[in-house]
Amino acid sequence: MKTNSYKCSVCERTEDFTVNEWKRMGRRCCVNCGSSRFYYVGEAVVASTDKGIVTEALLDKGMSRNGSWSNQQLKTLGVRFPLQKGWRRRLVGSPISPVAEKRFLILKDAHLKNK
Repeated sequence: MKTNSYKCSVCERTEDFTVNEWKRMGRRCCVNCGSSRFYYVGEAVVASTDKGIVTEALLDKGMSRNGSWSNQQLKTLGVRFPLQKGWRRRLVGSPISPVAEKRFLILKDAHLKNK
């Protein structure tokens, strides 16, 4: 899938999103500075399209400072709602694209910055 790069107009942070992710995001807010002003940079260079694997380390790395994950993060990993007992155990070892992994980590604490 085609991935595009967008740059924050305030802090110059560059983020890569697929076209579908960009459309689904709705309110676009920079996780670095909170700005909603982005501009298109061009097509992103993706080093690999190989799928990775969801690991405990990835889940721990994406955990918010409150000790959990946002609904958007879990939906990025393909978790269905409402959460069922054992969802985390079933998720570990499942395939994940590099773009989804990056988005999962970018969304860390994003839901807390507005509070």
